[in-house]
Formats: sequence, structure tokens, C-alpha cells
Amino acid sequence: MKIIIDKYSPEWKIKFEAEKCFLEKALDLQGVIIEHIGSTAVEGLDAKPVIDIMIGLPYFSSEIFHIEKKYGTVLEI
Repeated sequence: MKIIIDKYSPEWKIKFEAEKCFLEKALDLQGVIIEHIGSTAVEGLDAKPVIDIMIGLPYFSSEIFHIEKKYGTVLEI
């Protein structure tokens, strides 16, 4: 398996912000925290071009599973 490392791109932050906005609307839950994590979140760091996102919920909600089914979003829980 070949691993590709790209030069840092300011686009990664922009892509995260777009996904964050989408997730906030799709989840529509009070107290949800959405963070950009992983190597693409570190300014200036070369990385695999995969935007890692962590979602923190104040309580478990099955609503998160509906996003995966409805939008085809990959979720690892």
C-alpha cells in the first residue's frame, strides 16, 4: 500500500469548516462540539490529505447514525 503525503494546504482548514457547518446542521443537537484533528489540522505540517473530524456529544444520540445512512458519510464510533 502506497501512502501519499501532501505538502501543507490551507484548503484543509477550509474543507474542515465546510464539513463542520454541514455536520452542525445535520446533527441539530445542543452542545455538540466539532473539532478538526489529526495532521491536516496542524498548520504547516505535511500530511495525508484526509480531513479527520472529532464530534463530541454531551449525551449519546442515535441521530448520528442517521447522518451516515442519509448522507453516506463515513463515521467511526
